[in-house]
Amino acid sequence: KQWYQRRVAITAGIASPGYPRHYNNYPDSTDCGIVILAEEGQQILLEFSYIYIEYSKTCDYDYVKVYDGLDKNAPLLATLCGRKTREDLRELKLSEWISSGNAMYILFHSDSSVNDEGYSAVYSIVNTCKKPTIENSNISPTEETVNYQESYSVTCMAGYTTYPSDPMVCQKDGTFDVTVACGIHISCSAGEYREESTNACVECAALQDADYRFSAEGADRCTICGPGEEANAEHTACLCRAGWSRYRTGYSRHTCVGCGCFLCGTYEVSAEGAEDCTACGEGKEPNYDHTACVCSAGQYREESDTCVAVEEKRKNTDCDSALIPLL
Repeated sequence: KQWYQRRVAITAGIASPGYPRHYNNYPDSTDCGIVILAEEGQQILLEFSYIYIEYSKTCDYDYVKVYDGLDKNAPLLATLCGRKTREDLRELKLSEWISSGNAMYILFHSDSSVNDEGYSAVYSIVNTCKKPTIENSNISPTEETVNYQESYSVTCMAGYTTYPSDPMVCQKDGTFDVTVACGIHISCSAGEYREESTNACVECAALQDADYRFSAEGADRCTICGPGEEANAEHTACLCRAGWSRYRTGYSRHTCVGCGCFLCGTYEVSAEGAEDCTACGEGKEPNYDHTACVCSAGQYREESDTCVAVEEKRKNTDCDSALIPLL
């Protein structure tokens, strides 16, 4: 039998007797216990990286056991055997074990026959996190400390907003992954949104895709405009783009439809924000994107903005009166 006692410094490794030794494995009939101690208010995090111990369904022959305390009278956290790599252990959620207090006991046992390579692990200090003080809030749970990977949830009082809204998760070093505060709720104007991390109002125009973003008063985010839409200059609403109309038969009143669609007709156009498509006049047709009417082929535009056929113009021109008779 062997007995070791170690006091945690920062991080250290432990292993079964003789590990790693690929040709001469761990000895038979061995009991090796290791006590890991930390300071009061700290915990032990044990992370297995490799296990190759004689397998049995209930790990009765050879095994490594992890206890939540000073000896094997403490609550049992884990019993492991078989062959498992680091990836296997993580996938099976068997790689990490945490003590509830400042002590952990690891016991390795082998019987009188069949031995393999053993195990390898690393242990380290894990600090508890103290309950934060946040004005104008209610914090749960009510305990004064939480352990590693546990969290506090913050609920702000009426009239205040939590930012960010994520729970505060305890890290190894005794700090939280986020800092939460309760600020007076800000109602942003239309065309702005409330940035959660800073509780400040930010203009939709500052976003990367601002041409297609708008917000109503008091919004917490800028909404993306629908198909065929773009934001107005103030980013307070969405308008149909030029060449699109707000409503056509068979479509929702909140949908923009292209003026070049089969329901709208081939010879229709619209300006930005138009509620309907407008038919082009005689001798006119839409340009490529249906934003304006242009004279059709064989037509030309007069000063009165009407399109006249070239042949008609020739007929209406009194060319004969301009001829000089030949003598």
